[in-house]
Amino acid sequence: MAEEAIRYAVRHSAGATSLSAISWDAQHPEILRRAARRMVAAGEIEMIQGGRVVDPSTAAGEVSIRRAH
Repeated sequence: MAEEAIRYAVRHSAGATSLSAISWDAQHPEILRRAARRMVAAGEIEMIQGGRVVDPSTAAGEVSIRRAH
């Protein structure tokens, strides 16, 4: 379900989308982060922080996602 929410958000966004903006359950933000890390590893998306692509394993705080280039 988390991957589907992320794919939907990325597909319908012209730029980067904050993970917190697509959270369907504010009590479980780590579920989205884990899904995003898997999708980064698969080459589907990039994780962005401060306008730069970041390594999901070291990113802390608010992150955004976008389609992989």
